[in-house]
Amino acid sequence: MKLSKDLHIIYSLAILEAILLIIGSGAKYMDEIDTLSYMDAWESFSNGTIDLLRTPVYPTIVGILKDLCGIPACYWITVFIQHLVFLFSIGAFYNIISNFVKSERISFWITLFYATFPAYTFNNNWILTQSFAISGCVFLIYTIVKLRKNPTIANGTLFTSLLLFLLFLRPGYLYLLPVLAVSWFLCFLGKERKAATIGIAGVLIT
Repeated sequence: MKLSKDLHIIYSLAILEAILLIIGSGAKYMDEIDTLSYMDAWESFSNGTIDLLRTPVYPTIVGILKDLCGIPACYWITVFIQHLVFLFSIGAFYNIISNFVKSERISFWITLFYATFPAYTFNNNWILTQSFAISGCVFLIYTIVKLRKNPTIANGTLFTSLLLFLLFLRPGYLYLLPVLAVSWFLCFLGKERKAATIGIAGVLIT
């Protein structure tokens, strides 16, 4: 996909900030209780037992990297991956905004804010779930917009997969199920029946 001039500027600034954050700050909260608990959860999952305190997505990512690369390399690689995923989410975010805002200038500034605002970007240096949670929500909303425009099984599968990912990343996202179910039902009443049917099926499967 060819990037617009606006996205070139946004990505240039976002990549520069990511490099500065990685070099200047590195991995944060490596000794924090939550971070260490992900390692404990991975050990439990590896031994075939269930960790009642942690859902499997983040412990699996960090744990596999730890087994492959050791500590602290796994933390640095996790930070790099989180920054990379966040950078990919910028394009999705711009697409979302462009679908609701006609002005390219407004879309530019809103996306630039998302791409460079420290409250978002600093999360990418934390060995915590916040980074994937933010990026994942952007991808989920992007997929919903895409599904409404093009209600195919492929888009429905992507929607369901992202929803499952978020639920197994942070159990607090359970609230998404009733919110999305009601939203798809309203779409069904609004005659977006094919997209709504696929969306409701995705929520039910989840």
